[in-house]
Amino acid sequence: MKNFLLFLHVALVALFATGATHAQSTIVLDPERTGHAATRLISGKVLITGGVNENATLASALLYDPATGNFSPTGSMISARSDHTSTLLADGRVLIAGGEDTIPLQTAELYDPASGVFTQTNQGMRIPRSQHTATTLRDGKILLAGGKSADLFDPATETFAQTTGTAPLNRRDHQSVILADGSVLSTGGYVGAAAVNTAEIYSPLTQDFTTLPVGMLIPRANHTMTQLSDGTLLIAGGFSGTSPHDEVESYDPVLQTFSLKAKMIFNRSNQRAFLLTDGRVLVIGGVTLESGFLSVNEVYNPTSETWSVHSNLVEPRAGHTATPLLDGTILVAGGVTGNLTLTTAEVIDPSTFSFTSLGNMVSGRNQHTANLLPSGKVLLAAGSKDAATLKTAEVFDPLTDSFTGVGFLSEARKSHTATELPDGRVLIAGGKSATGDLASAELFDPATSLFELTGSLHIGRALHTDTLLNDGEVLIVGGVITGGDETPTAELYDPVTETFTFTPGSLNLKRKRHRASLLLDGTVLLTGGNTLENSMQGGDRITETAELYTPATRSFSYVEDMQVPHSEHQSTLLADGTVVITGGTLTSAATDVYQPDTQTFSPAGEIIQVRGRHDALRLTNPAWGSLVGKVLVIGGSAPGGAIFGGAQQAIDSVELYDPVTGMFSFFGTMTQARQNHTATELQDGRILIAGGVGRPFVSSTAELVAASVPTPTPIPTPNPSPSPSPSPTSSPSPSPSPTATPSPSPTPVESKPLNISTRGNAQTGDKVLIGGFILAGDDPKTVILRAIGPSLPLGGVLADPVLELHNPDGSVVVNDNWKESQEAEIAASGLAPTDDQEAAIIATLSPGLYTAIVKGKDDGTGVGLVEVYDLDDPNAATYLANISTRGFAQPGDDAMIGGFIISEGGQTGQVVVRAIGPSLSGVPDSLLDPTLSLFDAQGTLVEQNDDWADTNGGAIAATGLAPSDSRESAILASLSPGAYTAIVQGTESSSGIGLVEVYYIP
Repeated sequence: MKNFLLFLHVALVALFATGATHAQSTIVLDPERTGHAATRLISGKVLITGGVNENATLASALLYDPATGNFSPTGSMISARSDHTSTLLADGRVLIAGGEDTIPLQTAELYDPASGVFTQTNQGMRIPRSQHTATTLRDGKILLAGGKSADLFDPATETFAQTTGTAPLNRRDHQSVILADGSVLSTGGYVGAAAVNTAEIYSPLTQDFTTLPVGMLIPRANHTMTQLSDGTLLIAGGFSGTSPHDEVESYDPVLQTFSLKAKMIFNRSNQRAFLLTDGRVLVIGGVTLESGFLSVNEVYNPTSETWSVHSNLVEPRAGHTATPLLDGTILVAGGVTGNLTLTTAEVIDPSTFSFTSLGNMVSGRNQHTANLLPSGKVLLAAGSKDAATLKTAEVFDPLTDSFTGVGFLSEARKSHTATELPDGRVLIAGGKSATGDLASAELFDPATSLFELTGSLHIGRALHTDTLLNDGEVLIVGGVITGGDETPTAELYDPVTETFTFTPGSLNLKRKRHRASLLLDGTVLLTGGNTLENSMQGGDRITETAELYTPATRSFSYVEDMQVPHSEHQSTLLADGTVVITGGTLTSAATDVYQPDTQTFSPAGEIIQVRGRHDALRLTNPAWGSLVGKVLVIGGSAPGGAIFGGAQQAIDSVELYDPVTGMFSFFGTMTQARQNHTATELQDGRILIAGGVGRPFVSSTAELVAASVPTPTPIPTPNPSPSPSPSPTSSPSPSPSPTATPSPSPTPVESKPLNISTRGNAQTGDKVLIGGFILAGDDPKTVILRAIGPSLPLGGVLADPVLELHNPDGSVVVNDNWKESQEAEIAASGLAPTDDQEAAIIATLSPGLYTAIVKGKDDGTGVGLVEVYDLDDPNAATYLANISTRGFAQPGDDAMIGGFIISEGGQTGQVVVRAIGPSLSGVPDSLLDPTLSLFDAQGTLVEQNDDWADTNGGAIAATGLAPSDSRESAILASLSPGAYTAIVQGTESSSGIGLVEVYYIP
């Protein structure tokens, strides 16, 4: 192994690919090492022994504790060694055998986890050996094979005995696996200096090694061999003197034959491989001459016999160890990259989400559009199938998981846009037909399921963008026009007059296949695309430029360029107002993040698999738990030659982008590879993926993916900006925090939550006051949101609160002083704030997840109140299913005080009230140990809880709403109609960001 590493150091120092690294994603491994061994102990900890680095061969040993995520030293080995074996015995001890320290070693040691001490075995191996294998047999003995002979270690006597039958082939760097019948298969390795394809079987009964008459199809050493669920073995990669292999073969133990399987995506040797619980095989890291040291992992699906990119290591590495932990994650430790021995370890999670096929749609289609309708159904409109452009449309019903045809468009079209208007209708604009680019536009009415022509665009265009602006108009930008040129023009559609008008300003650079995102301030970011003007020699070229559209001036202005050009990429607005740009590059895996404050782009971690023509969406539904706010990157096309209609090879992998770390991880594999498809988050949180071009034909299928374990989650978080904490004050009195009473309503059939009203210390950045609520049902609901400060009878209040309503589509409504807009409507509601500096918004909202943010004008701070009131009939089918608020909880009057009203009625309303802190993902200064107290309108304590499992834990868990951290609090209660107050504080007068939530249990 040491010679192999030296070879790598010389030959590959300039060839390795690193990608973006994030130190917080790795664990310090001190001292650094490669050629070490790793074994999971019965306790779940991992023992790391020996190895080598630039300085010396090591005798030191470390223990990795999954509970703390750190390494700690344990006793040292008696002899320094690398390229040894480490085997867990039935009694919990670990056998350390052989290896080398300049020369091969004959000694062996035993590690006792109880004492942390290594002791010499009573007897050494019969011969020195290194780069050998150690296999546990059915009788508990250990078979050590490598070199001219093999040894059996007996744990009872701590002695070695040479096997008595036919000797094995003199090999090293081979692989050995015990088979179902108890025999052991050994394959490949080096005999002398040459890699071989020979295979042999060891029989424990006769202690003979028998060479198989037909060996592997490929000579290989430093490969992997993994036993699959059906008993066959998957043999992958390795080295044979020229370059690492991508060839894969399977061994059938019944027929004793080898057969070729699908090749890996990457050539690799010195990788690690594991059988996952779902039957797939995960291959981790390794080295390849073409790309240096690998960070990308891939997974083999035995059912489809295909390989897919799985995930990325933070650091590329070979010569590492990979050890499965008790929770199913894998500890990857040490190894080399380039000419460096790594000082890091990392933990990867091989678990992925499952995709479920829905079978066929009414029609196969790609280059179509998908819109979530107010009813929760999804409209799929037009597109193309093979050479035909479509004028058909269909609707997906999530209640029946079925597709139904609806009406016909006025014109067949593809590469058009479809925009849901505030009144629920969908505007279909432009696109390509069989005869050219279209100027026509039409409206789909969900009430009638009919399409009707509306005013036309001024010019025919396709491959343009559409954006619903905050004033209800639709911005259409750029695209290709008849003749093949791009246009710099933009048009605005007015839903009231049903007409288009040109914007006074035009793009600075004409473009098509670009992307557009509505920013939190109402401006529109336009990125990348193809342009004829950005070419030195004619023809299309993708561009790195970006522009900003300002609705107030109806003009476009350049912003700083992206780090690389993007076209047919995706542009996704994040919860903090930044925008992540994924894919759409020629070969680069670079990802850009737009910072609206500075109008600049910054790099993020590299995407795992380079792709374009994909879809991307930010998860918003609480069903996704801790994944809310992260971005799915779905399918697409890989760079390369066209295979069908100008399309590249379709991709079936799905990745997850984490805005907190800026890194991508593998999410899962679709049932079918597809590009130019659509992806839509349904009201129940599931993702509908429909159509597209597969391998190689247009797909008629659709599929769904859902959160595997639905878990409630906090609402999206604004950009962190730490602020100093105010001094503690006296304890608050338990009194309901609602400051107004809704107008009388008809008596409901059952009692439901009608409002959330939470008081907290609104600071800046991550410590603003955030109220979240979920509307469940089929119909829109009218609510009023309020931001209260000056009228609170307290000192240190928020002097001039600003209120933001964040909608599921990323659009934002902002109000500073309530009389500036909707004054008459707010006054008529009976809930107008009593101070002109306070803010309010009335909105009729479709079912979905919403966020209200309260902060001080000009970064002012102080105690404030965020409120959401239901203005509709309480008998309505649509209701507030969840109401929650996040803020900075402190002792005394600065505690988080959440008030809510259970509607009048003859029945009690069952709710789960939660206080969340330590599980707030990516949030600094979270409340580490929250306590929860629930009071009624008279100030009587209803219930108190510190750790949720201590009281009524079983019933809380049965609701599916148990907090994910044992330190968090929850109360399950059946409450009579009236006002209630929930107070969240930290134990021992601690402070931090916390979340108070109320879930209605129907």
